This record gives sequence, C-alpha cells and structure tokens, in this order.
Amino acid sequence: KSPVYVIASVPKNPASSDYGKVVSYVRAKDFQTLKVKFYAKDKSTLTKTLFIEKLDKTKKGQTYVKQMTLRVGAGGYTPVQLDSVQEDLSLPDALFAKEQLGK
Repeated sequence: KSPVYVIASVPKNPASSDYGKVVSYVRAKDFQTLKVKFYAKDKSTLTKTLFIEKLDKTKKGQTYVKQMTLRVGAGGYTPVQLDSVQEDLSLPDALFAKEQLGK
C-alpha cells in the first residue's frame, strides 16, 4: 500500500451543496484520487462512496476508466466504464452545470 493524503472538504455555502462534507483519499506519490466519501449535510452520515477501480495512461497523464459509486442509504451502485478517451476536446462549461446532471 502506498501512503495517501486524506482531505476533508466542506462547502463554503452549505445551502448550495448537496453534501455537508466530502472526504477524498489521494495517493501521495502521484496525487491520484482513489476513493471519495460523500456525507449528508449533518457531516457524519455517509451517503455514498466513489471507488476508482482502474486508471489508464493517456498523453497527459492518467485518467479514470473504471469507477463505481456505492449508495449507502438507498442501496445499489452505479458503475462507470470509459471505452475511449478524447483529450483536448472543447466542451461548453454549461454542459457541466448542476442542472445538467441526470440528463
């Protein structure tokens, strides 16, 4: 096992966030995120955990090609697998707005 940094983040404006706290586990040698835990607004109830299962090398470093999110309260999981990666692709910022999630 390699050493990791454990980084707890809380929103500056709690009313604008879905989470009260997010804890990231980042590998020290290359700063790759390995796991992220999401907590409810009370900052103590774990709601879901994102696991990075596979990283692949790209021209600019590494990218996540396989990850899974486990939902604690609701149960179930969401797997994500990338079959191809296009670097330097220009995408509009609006595509990543909160309102676009789930579309």
